[in-house]
Amino acid sequence: MKTPSNINGTSKDLMSAINGDRPLKILLPSYRSNPHTGGQGIYMSLISKAIVDLGHEVDVISGPPYPHLDPRVGMIKLPSLDMYARDNPITCLNRDIMSNRIDLFEWWSHNWGGFPEPYTFGERLKNYMKTRISDYDIMHDNQTLCYGMLEVRNMGLPVVGTIHHPITKDRHIDITHAKSPFLKLLKWRWYSFLNMQIRVARQLDPLIVVSDSTKRDVHKDFGVPMERMQRIHHGI
Repeated sequence: MKTPSNINGTSKDLMSAINGDRPLKILLPSYRSNPHTGGQGIYMSLISKAIVDLGHEVDVISGPPYPHLDPRVGMIKLPSLDMYARDNPITCLNRDIMSNRIDLFEWWSHNWGGFPEPYTFGERLKNYMKTRISDYDIMHDNQTLCYGMLEVRNMGLPVVGTIHHPITKDRHIDITHAKSPFLKLLKWRWYSFLNMQIRVARQLDPLIVVSDSTKRDVHKDFGVPMERMQRIHHGI
């Protein structure tokens, strides 16, 4: 696989890591990583262990719920409002939330039918990384595809992303089977984060996909050129 296009002019130390002369320091972001359901937390646990088994240094940075990781893997917790875990997400509004731009957006978007977690995670990630760019050689995203990733890249950290399948497929199935126009409208609202993911995917180079079918779907639905995607099967 080719190296990310944004590493030109990097230091000799980073190039030595890329060339295999020393272990890479890798940051793996995940906006939520439930260790038992949904797949993201399980995937983060397995891929981070596999990478440290190869001799590299790995930190996972995640919003809640947090994954269960190999003890050799660093865990950076990036708290969110975790709205799905609240008994009443509407009445949780307080001064702390109102005084924090990211928290307030998360509260508002969630309660108006959106799914803000990928975006708000990216904003928190960007803020966290402002003073920590030099701690890592590369950041490898697991389909967060948020604007904050691009800002981290602009700070100087190479970024690569993996897409397992485009969520446009989920949206199509979900809306097709909605039983009323009102439910269809609600689902369109919930999937509005896809606009961000499409824009970000188009700017990542390289972009890893896990199968030929994913490559075709990302090209068709996201408009990413075929030649900019690299197919790497799971477990390779």
